[in-house]
Amino acid sequence: MFLKGFVSFLNCFFSNLSKFICYLFNLKMSTNWAELRKELKEVRKEVVHKQNSKKRKGMPGEANKWKKARQEIDKSVKEENSSNGPAITKVLALDCEYVGVGIGGTENMLARVSIVNVDGETVYDEYVLPTEKVTDYRVHVSGIRPGHLLRGIPFTQAQTEVRKILSDNIVVGHSIQHDFQVLGLTHPPKLIRDTAKFKLLRETLDNPKKTPSLKLLAHHLLGVQIQQGEHDSVMDAKIALRIYLQYQNNWEKKNSKNPSKTKKKKSK
Repeated sequence: MFLKGFVSFLNCFFSNLSKFICYLFNLKMSTNWAELRKELKEVRKEVVHKQNSKKRKGMPGEANKWKKARQEIDKSVKEENSSNGPAITKVLALDCEYVGVGIGGTENMLARVSIVNVDGETVYDEYVLPTEKVTDYRVHVSGIRPGHLLRGIPFTQAQTEVRKILSDNIVVGHSIQHDFQVLGLTHPPKLIRDTAKFKLLRETLDNPKKTPSLKLLAHHLLGVQIQQGEHDSVMDAKIALRIYLQYQNNWEKKNSKNPSKTKKKKSK
């Protein structure tokens, strides 16, 4: 009886021991497999990283070539557009529109500046932010409204850009001293062609002693009606240019015959 019970105990013990060993084995296998999977995952990441690195390593040359090619294309397009734009010619025409500042708006303040080249193409046309409070927009003459000045550029910017464009070039205008005054610029007298002052132009009028308006000259010499209402600085610059070109030969001959007079004016 005792022996039978002991044998039963051994069978139960070894059975449980076997199960326990299997459990430990499975646990170790599970742990090893998890670790193996983790290692495989890390290895895979490393392989992918190396592959991507190789790809990136091979790309810079091609990428840089493409980037450089695009830059060259953009540059050539920009240069082409620039070259196709209005040229800054040796002869230019200038006209400005003013608004009024100060008490009663009697003082002139630059509000728009326009420049056209010898072909009548607009080289520059900008609204300018006044440096003082506007007290009279003079809309009926200037055509300037508050909305125009909201998109205006700073006065100093306009001044710098206009100076650069006009530098060393002949500048045509009507009573142009007023334009230079509001711009705060000077220009060599020998390079100024003022249609309000040229003697040969005034001699064609009924009253040559009176300074003619651009409107009168346009009608009398070109048969063109301008300034019927609000003025346009681009149009006025083009009209002054046309008048100058009509008398250009005689004008330049007269200037070449009187160099001393020009120098005398310059010295003042």
